[in-house]
Amino acid sequence: MKTTTILLALALALAYVGCAQAQCCRRSMVLTYTVGRGRCGDAGGRAGRGGTCSIVICAHGKRKVGTYCGRRSCNIFGCNCGGGCIEGQWQRSFINNNRNQNIRITNTRWIN
Repeated sequence: MKTTTILLALALALAYVGCAQAQCCRRSMVLTYTVGRGRCGDAGGRAGRGGTCSIVICAHGKRKVGTYCGRRSCNIFGCNCGGGCIEGQWQRSFINNNRNQNIRITNTRWIN
């Protein structure tokens, strides 16, 4: 049991060291916004208080799917994602993706 625990700890430490030098895709953004046309769900978000909507996005301005913002799967630390990280202009991409809804962003917050 003790040997297994030590080996597991060593494997996790080595995986983390490899991750420290790799590109990691853990960053995402929480947007709070209002819609001039349609509903929150039309832009992928959920209704909140006071007529606002919220959504967690990746850089391409689309809803975050899964745990990280990698193009394909990432390791358990959010690094070494197949194809690298999703790229884009965050808020601008979200507005452009949903221009028919007349989006107005009221607040943003980074999460890692």
